[in-house]
Amino acid sequence: MGLRQKTEVVNVRVPDEIAGWIDSLVEKKLFSSRSEVIRHFLREYVQDQKNKSNSNSTSISAGQNTQSTQNTSSKGGGK
Repeated sequence: MGLRQKTEVVNVRVPDEIAGWIDSLVEKKLFSSRSEVIRHFLREYVQDQKNKSNSNSTSISAGQNTQSTQNTSSKGGGK
């Protein structure tokens, strides 16, 4: 048996066009319910945002390391 995450019910309103798109995914049997569709895409969105955040942190850190290396090199290079 796996651990069960605590969940919270969140009611949302979406435009008719999006509701129709969600319903079409359920009708095509790609998902078993509207809730499943919304959970799936929310998880994907959150994961993408985490990946972007991690990527930005990495590139910022890499930029800082490059800058500090350049500053160290320029201090000793004037002899």
